[in-house]
Amino acid sequence: MKKTGYQMVLLALSLLITLTVLQGYPASAKTASINSKVSYKAPDRYDYQEYVYLQWYGLAQATKATIKAKNAIPAEEFQKNQLTYNLEDIYGESVYTRPAVVYYHENSKRSFFLALFHFIGVLSPHYPEGYDPKGLEEQIASIADEGKKREAMRKRIDIEAEARIQALIDQGFVLKEEAEDPEAELTKTLVAHVLYRMFQNEVPYQKRKAVANTDDIALRWAVEVGLPGYQLDEKGRVLSYGENFVDLERASLFDFLYLFFPSRWTGEGWQYYQFDLHEKPDYSQSDVNWFLRINGQPYYKMVNSPSINTGDKAFLQAKDKAEKELIAFLQKNVLSLISEVRTELLKPRLYNWKEDVIEDPRFKGYVTEYRKSKSEKTLQAAHQAIRKAYRLTRAEDSLEVIRSVFKNIK
Repeated sequence: MKKTGYQMVLLALSLLITLTVLQGYPASAKTASINSKVSYKAPDRYDYQEYVYLQWYGLAQATKATIKAKNAIPAEEFQKNQLTYNLEDIYGESVYTRPAVVYYHENSKRSFFLALFHFIGVLSPHYPEGYDPKGLEEQIASIADEGKKREAMRKRIDIEAEARIQALIDQGFVLKEEAEDPEAELTKTLVAHVLYRMFQNEVPYQKRKAVANTDDIALRWAVEVGLPGYQLDEKGRVLSYGENFVDLERASLFDFLYLFFPSRWTGEGWQYYQFDLHEKPDYSQSDVNWFLRINGQPYYKMVNSPSINTGDKAFLQAKDKAEKELIAFLQKNVLSLISEVRTELLKPRLYNWKEDVIEDPRFKGYVTEYRKSKSEKTLQAAHQAIRKAYRLTRAEDSLEVIRSVFKNIK
């Protein structure tokens, strides 16, 4: 079976963990086994809100398998303008036999623009004046020389691709100068500018996240709303690891938009996809192992330990039980989690505890009362009020953090 890019990443990760863990163990230890308890960690809104590479992708795939869009674009309309072609026909290489979306150079600007066009799903190509798609198709079919036919087919694909990019330009999503040199390397800065232009009115920039190394509003917005690929490093810098998307990061970006942004284009504006539970969810392409635990530790941290016998019948039964419990949790809670994250994304981030809490008139009463009475009830009420006002991170959303803030920040 041909492995997907995601499966290849997981295989490489698994091999790396195996080599790292097994170094230093005697050969006899590698066959040892212990009774292993397999459980699961229930995903919460922070797991959706705070991007963690690979883990987030696995959660997104399981989420998409669980739901269906009630207001999905009709399949016929969605497929009508999708640009596909047969790689074997174009390049004459028998290894390529499946129709595939045109990606050209995967990390090129053109690849991203086509992926964006396909993601929106309802735009029509804007062809150059005088272009006749059916007529050109007939001309290509009449060419006897295989080499010349393939060359003509490649030119047709280029025209079709440019017509789709032109539609993005005419709609105002992409600037003409951004589309120049389409085979140039795609940058995260360009993607941030395009998405900010598209969604700034629906998910506005609130100037609530400090970024140490740029004043670019689009990049700051991408950081603020938590788009995959725009996380800050330990020094508060964005793009410190470079401008390129790593494997699956761009796919995660589109999943994030699909699930949590008003990303369904109506022709006049954006609306949210409205989800319901899928009648027949298929989890075959979903990796839920990121949320499994072996003896309380993350699955991928423990699975290659020499003390874990993953072929043991009891282990496999326990793992299967935990997977089913996790999927049952998703089916029960995923719709409310998506709704919660959407609500949170529209709240401002907490920027400065002193200015945003201690000195804010909305919370001064709580601060004064707690400092006088040390009442847990007052502290809990303050916590809830702050949660209602701001989009807190997992680290910030803690009663102990609020207690420390009230006690120490004057």
